[in-house]
Amino acid sequence: ASDKNNVLADFLTTGVYDRNRPFFTTISPSMDILISSNLERMLYYDRLDDVNKALLDDLIDYSVYAILDDPNIAVTYTNIYVMRAWNLIALGETLPADRTWGRSMNVRPEELAGEGYRLFRDWMAEIRENGIHEHNSPTYTGVQAECLGYLAKYTKDEAIRHEANVALEYLSAM
Repeated sequence: ASDKNNVLADFLTTGVYDRNRPFFTTISPSMDILISSNLERMLYYDRLDDVNKALLDDLIDYSVYAILDDPNIAVTYTNIYVMRAWNLIALGETLPADRTWGRSMNVRPEELAGEGYRLFRDWMAEIRENGIHEHNSPTYTGVQAECLGYLAKYTKDEAIRHEANVALEYLSAM
């Protein structure tokens, strides 16, 4: 999922990161970006010195901790719930497996991905039974579409990719 600015979608499709392009204001401000600091961190990690790599690893470690620290996000809070599932899956599928993450939680990447898969499956069961609770909101719907689009295209789990496509079709039919 992307909006008219589509800098991330273009990068993920072509491998070219071009932040020097026209900027468009859309109805989904959560997706209106040209400079993706998270993407830039990934692209330039190997160019960092050891001190800055350690700082970035610490930031990622803290992020994992923060994502896992509040398990009480209701499945009906769709935009945050789906974003959380995507974040766990993306981190779990991409972080180095040679260490644990989440500070004192000591979570392995495969456990992060597994929790993300579980959350996503729980959300799919919820929308099958009760529909999407947050829709027709420029911000919430944009977040949902963005995260579902990333899941549909980039997760390594084929069943999750398929389910994310189903959810995208459902969301766009609303």
